Amino acid sequence: MQHLTLIVTLMIVLTSSTMSASDEVRLKDGSLLVGTVIRIQDENLLLQTEHAGKVTINMSGVTGITTEKTQGIVVNESEPRFGTLKFKDGEQVLLEGESDSTTVAPADLILLWPEDKKMPKPAQLWSARVELGINGSDGNSERFSFTGRSNATRKTDADMLLLYLQGYYAEDNGIRSHNEFKLGGRYEWKVAPKWSAYVRTEFEEDEFEQLDLRSTLVLGMSYRVLDGTLQTLSTRLGIGYLREDFETAPSEEETIVDLGYDYMLKIRQWAKLVHNLTYYAGLDDPTEEFRIVVDTAAEVPLTVSQQWKLRVGVKHEYDDEPLPVVENLDTTYYLNLAYDW
Repeated sequence: MQHLTLIVTLMIVLTSSTMSASDEVRLKDGSLLVGTVIRIQDENLLLQTEHAGKVTINMSGVTGITTEKTQGIVVNESEPRFGTLKFKDGEQVLLEGESDSTTVAPADLILLWPEDKKMPKPAQLWSARVELGINGSDGNSERFSFTGRSNATRKTDADMLLLYLQGYYAEDNGIRSHNEFKLGGRYEWKVAPKWSAYVRTEFEEDEFEQLDLRSTLVLGMSYRVLDGTLQTLSTRLGIGYLREDFETAPSEEETIVDLGYDYMLKIRQWAKLVHNLTYYAGLDDPTEEFRIVVDTAAEVPLTVSQQWKLRVGVKHEYDDEPLPVVENLDTTYYLNLAYDW
């Protein structure tokens, strides 16, 4: 009888010990998952469960985490710390030692890994590109042109931020023939698996359109028709505000429709085709006083790492009602050397 009592007591102790060693992950839909949190990386949590094996959970759906063992943790790109996580009374807390606690948001947990393992590399959220193109000719006529573009992108599973700067300058026989400059940005966030909302703004100056400043602000929705590794296609529709300040004419402002699409096609691993179209028109009469911008380009990597690329393309900008001395169609051909990092 004493042996039986000892065995039962031992089983209770082992069972309670096993249960107490379990980690917990609470989700926004109210679910509670029990297991062992192995790691958090690239905005995903990996949980080892008893019956379902390893389960990957996107951190955007997590409201709270409780862990029992000390682990390495990085919060919001800060220095690595070692401790445990507790979720109690609706608050997520990071415990370091017995008394040092910090309230954190689950979305700010960038990395989590076993204490005895090497710290993994965090996901690279930011990427950037610089493009430069210089062309010239000499002889019967002299021509010099420069095109440049720089952009920075921050992309996660939930949203995307793009900032860009571009310019085009040209001289023919020593006389300036092109001088334009653009600065803009776009922020996009997912509202459904294929739907996103976006807000974008752009500022443009063009000497030969006699344009001091064109300011655009648009809010709209985009729909991703194709989302593969080799081919993507997204459409967009928005409503915005446009103001144009001219050198020799009164300023104009109006509410506009913003309509367009972005297409990308990868040709094996050695080339990529990109095609974008944007249609701007006044909301009162979209068939009058409109502008169309079409940009088509092909990219070929020059190195194995694919950081260096050659980009060749053509850009058309059509204005239905320009100023009297300005042509409707403005076409730019470019051959740029691009570097990504």
